[in-house]
Amino acid sequence: MVVGSYHCLGLLDGEPEVPATVSPVNMSLVRYSFAQLDSRSGYASGIRDPYWQQRMLGITSAGVTDLINDVIVDVARECRTQGEPAGTGEIAEAIRCAHDLARLRGLPNPGRREALEALNTVFSYGSVTGRGRIVAQALQKVMVGDVTGELPRTHPVPVLEQQVRAKLAELGLPSKERTATITKQIDPFKGGKDFERHLVLAQLAVLDVPYERDRVTGMNRGFESRSYSATCTFDSNTAATLGMRAAWGSTWPKPPKTMLAADLAHCGRRPSQHDRRAPQRPQASGLTMRFVRPPN
Repeated sequence: MVVGSYHCLGLLDGEPEVPATVSPVNMSLVRYSFAQLDSRSGYASGIRDPYWQQRMLGITSAGVTDLINDVIVDVARECRTQGEPAGTGEIAEAIRCAHDLARLRGLPNPGRREALEALNTVFSYGSVTGRGRIVAQALQKVMVGDVTGELPRTHPVPVLEQQVRAKLAELGLPSKERTATITKQIDPFKGGKDFERHLVLAQLAVLDVPYERDRVTGMNRGFESRSYSATCTFDSNTAATLGMRAAWGSTWPKPPKTMLAADLAHCGRRPSQHDRRAPQRPQASGLTMRFVRPPN
């Protein structure tokens, strides 16, 4: 088992030494995915390619060879899924290239470095664009992984998070960490579910909850279309942010209403010298919110 220093104390035998004075702290259990544990996600204590590292634990020298072969086959399968040709010829050549690199470097078996260099040479022809991007997307699934941790059933879940999850599931939007990313075409002026989806996305944007990842608006005869496509993902960041926003209201949809009311009250009164360093709520970045009235 590989753990960070924070968790080592819980794995030691015997009673741990407790300091004489302990400052009170607040703790939360948050689901984390392999993508978030990867150091390239911005996690300072992360590692490169967590799924690869997990598969490497506890295997023998012969198992390393089998793992290298499996990784190359899995990458080829992902490339074919995305429409890129990758057959048995490319697979055999990439495996040969990885083993040749290991022999040239005096290694008993090829490792992560040799596998990546072989895939870059054989599959993407040394290019980081075009076909190289397809291979990079395949490596994201094969090397980084898409596994998400689970919390115990007895772990308390804030009421706000429960209600938001239920509302998203009712509207056919991602509501769980393991749910795939969904792109929905939304026309608020049609009313019904479309207007409710538009309203929920706007409310989550007010709270600066990371949920809507991308929004694309088309053009119709030179004018901006009323409808748009929204790409949404529910991950551990979404759940953690909802837990923090419970301070603005314990039930849905009180938090966005309270936050908007606070912003309007702050903007409506005359600023004074005491407001120069007043903290301001961070604005939702990269999102354009359009509030529309429901059709009659």
